[in-house]
Amino acid sequence: MARPDARARACLERADAAWVIAPEFDHILFDFAQRVERSGRRRIGPTSDAIRLTSDKWMLGDHWKRHGVPTPETQRADRFSDRTWETPWIVKPIDGAGSTATTIVRNAHDWQRAIRRGIEAGYTSARLLVQPWYSGTACSISGLRLRAPCFRLFSAAGERPAGLVLPAFGSLTGIHPTPAAEGERRFLCSPEGVFPWPPPAGRLPSRGRPR
Repeated sequence: MARPDARARACLERADAAWVIAPEFDHILFDFAQRVERSGRRRIGPTSDAIRLTSDKWMLGDHWKRHGVPTPETQRADRFSDRTWETPWIVKPIDGAGSTATTIVRNAHDWQRAIRRGIEAGYTSARLLVQPWYSGTACSISGLRLRAPCFRLFSAAGERPAGLVLPAFGSLTGIHPTPAAEGERRFLCSPEGVFPWPPPAGRLPSRGRPR
């Protein structure tokens, strides 16, 4: 994807507000967000400083550790010291998503292949990270923060998003989450905690708690 070009600038000049959606790698999302900030238009979404931090897995991991948030051990590939292969490792780029140039490493042969894949994708070993490999379920959460409380409906099983429940205190009329799969349990994540879904008596939370 190209950098902000003449078409993007023209759209921004006509807009009252902008919500930037762009790739996270190579600073593309950061550059677009920064252009919105410099234009003086209303920004919908995180600041460019927040994007710069969260798009860099190395910086974000260090930020979490300094604030007491548990995060996997992370090393740069050019400084990776543990070659015992006692546990599978994952080699990934410092930025981006979608498993680009991401390789599971179990032995020296895998290690060479992982570094080669990273270089072919345009990353030096200093911009490749190494972490212990953990199996699990892929999960992606998107949210839009509003001035009023916002409630996120999510599932403990299954891969489909269950839907976003907007502030509409009272009955569940007009709220249509995706159908639950057989055996699927759902929970409502609110500003004051996590509660089973649907709430008692079919009522949405008031001040973050089910009625």
